[in-house]
Amino acid sequence: MKKATKRFLSLALTAALIFPASLYPAHASDLPAVAGNPEYIQQSGDSIVNPGSTPADKPPQAARDASQDDNTPPVNSDTPSQGDLPGIPQQPADPNDTHQPADPNDTQQPADPDNPQQTADPNDTQQPADPDNPQQTADPNDTQQPANLDNPQQPADPNDTQQPADPNDTQQPADPDNPQQPEEPDIANSKGHFTEVRLVSNGISLTWKKIAGAKGYYIKRKVSGGTWQVLIKTKGEDVLNYIDSDVTVGSTYYYCVKAYAGSEKGEASANKKVVYLLPPSLTTEVASNGIQLRWNRPVSASGYYVYRRLLTKNTWTKVYTITQPGEISWRDTTAKNGNTYAYVVTTYNGASESIYSNEKSYTKVNVPKVTGLTRKSSTKMKVTWKVNKYASGYQIQYSKNSLFQGVKKVTLRDGSLSAYTLSGLAKKQNYYVRIRTFIKKNGKTYYSAWAASSNVKSTKTAKATILKKGKKKLELRSFAKQVMFQHDVLQGSCTDGTYSYYVLLNKSNYYSKIVKVHHSTRKVVLVSGAMYLGSGNDMTYNPDKNRLVVVQCTGTDPKALISIDPNTLGIIENRHITLPNKLAGGTTSDAKGATAFSGIAYDKTRKQYAVLLSHNYNFILLDAEMNPIQYVKASKKNDYKIQGIDATSDYILVAQSPKYSSQAYNIITVYDWDGNYIAKINAKKGYEIESIFHIGKKYYASFYRSYYKIYYKKVTKKVKVKGRIKKKKVKKKYTKFMRDNYVYRINGI
Repeated sequence: MKKATKRFLSLALTAALIFPASLYPAHASDLPAVAGNPEYIQQSGDSIVNPGSTPADKPPQAARDASQDDNTPPVNSDTPSQGDLPGIPQQPADPNDTHQPADPNDTQQPADPDNPQQTADPNDTQQPADPDNPQQTADPNDTQQPANLDNPQQPADPNDTQQPADPNDTQQPADPDNPQQPEEPDIANSKGHFTEVRLVSNGISLTWKKIAGAKGYYIKRKVSGGTWQVLIKTKGEDVLNYIDSDVTVGSTYYYCVKAYAGSEKGEASANKKVVYLLPPSLTTEVASNGIQLRWNRPVSASGYYVYRRLLTKNTWTKVYTITQPGEISWRDTTAKNGNTYAYVVTTYNGASESIYSNEKSYTKVNVPKVTGLTRKSSTKMKVTWKVNKYASGYQIQYSKNSLFQGVKKVTLRDGSLSAYTLSGLAKKQNYYVRIRTFIKKNGKTYYSAWAASSNVKSTKTAKATILKKGKKKLELRSFAKQVMFQHDVLQGSCTDGTYSYYVLLNKSNYYSKIVKVHHSTRKVVLVSGAMYLGSGNDMTYNPDKNRLVVVQCTGTDPKALISIDPNTLGIIENRHITLPNKLAGGTTSDAKGATAFSGIAYDKTRKQYAVLLSHNYNFILLDAEMNPIQYVKASKKNDYKIQGIDATSDYILVAQSPKYSSQAYNIITVYDWDGNYIAKINAKKGYEIESIFHIGKKYYASFYRSYYKIYYKKVTKKVKVKGRIKKKKVKKKYTKFMRDNYVYRINGI
């Protein structure tokens, strides 16, 4: 009833202020029963009410029962009659009007807001304060009292425009005319915005900003050179991510996003350009001065980012940026001894960056320093070195061969050791020794590079022994039954372990033939047809691809590598090697200056080619697919003519012939794969070395020589004897230009 009374008083006061007296009927009974008819109020929305209506929170029947119990007519002297209202004459109360206010003695009856002398019952904590009567105060302990009598659910402070009109809708502002309240979402004036666009394993991930009131979003895509297409129309304001999996590696895409709500559409975002890239495939290996990283070259790469972390940490740090797509290796020279590092590499193109590559870890192990090699007896040698405090142990190799072919090995599983004595050595035999450290971590064993043997001589002379078949020297032109002055100049050579292969060049037209010889029997088993190989300066065998590879060196393409089928000796492929603007280990000038290849060798352990540059004696390393991966600068160069090369997993051997008359020997210069100079080996006088190869620990070199052969032949000559002409047989001296092509075993390397 209290709530209805409040509503009645508010509406009555409104009517009194708005409508003139002429509009009111002469008697209250002539007023339409508006306030007492809630259905009418609901339907009409009329603000005119009957001041004598029953409060809504008390049933009308209860009001009637209260009036019937009282013999006095229900007239409240404190309550104004219709005549007290402005412009309305006073009329006596109608005793039959059950809608008149309740008994004034009823302390539950709300105070009259028009009577300032009337105060609410101070004991009624449920009685609301009258906002129009300053003398009337609400119960300060009643935080639920509404100030607006028309809306009992409205908070007490009428000036609080932030109060919601609907108590069940906390997002709805109470006063729609109040400019401080938020406006309805304006989709048409909204603008899409990508918060993140990144490459993921299954495509391109797009994330955008939420727009209030949106029913969904349009994602559009354009392939480079194409037109815009709707990629997807999402549903829901909170759907803010999509993965475009219909992408092609190396392709460029453009994306935009905009919101919609019904027929309204927002403004599209700025276009996002994305190149879909794959990550490289990463490998790690030990290097003499750090940890070597290598990877392949993905399509459309502009460069690479290298990330590193300690294996005990979770945070990646970008440690190097590579700006050349062909620079596909990097060496970490800042790694510290004993630390284990994890590495990943990403591909980038502009702002697009691939996901991480496969993760590789490696423990940095410093190369040990050999401090002494002492022959203790005819069969024993003591090796001493400096201790590595992180070492789990050491490995020692010793060999009669300075290139450590056919080595013996000792493994010491005590990192605190600093000396070891080798025993069982051959008497009066020189041995070469090297040592490396290893560290065991997380179930893996990591090795340092080998320490160079301190007793490898920087210069030595090897013996050369010519190969023969029976008592006959192996002269390749004659064994291959080639005519002199045609294919008679030996160039490159190599072996697959069973057969040896040799290039014979015809200098008159620069066409060549390849001769296949069974190495142990010296039998020529196949001679190819004439083919253009340039000068065919060197040749190697790749067992992983089962092919011979020849460097052209001169002619139409000095940087061409020609692949040959070893079974048919026919050409498989002729590939020009394009060097990137910059390779790891070199500069842009180094790459630009590499104009021709002189030698080539493939190592099956490293799965790499070493290619000798003809102009500066440096090297280019290629992977098994012939992709350039590194530039290697020789630390020291012997001033001889360069010829062919050979390689082991540790060393690169360069065949060099005399350049000046003062140089008596052909030589073999030895480097490690980092270009560090190891030794010079004098090979043979008189002939010109062309190429070298090895089978196991045995090394062979092919030699060429041209000369004039002197021979005598008996001829019949007319002579005058005692005045008479007679015929006489005499010896006549002849010279003949010859070219010989031999193969020698090089002993003592």
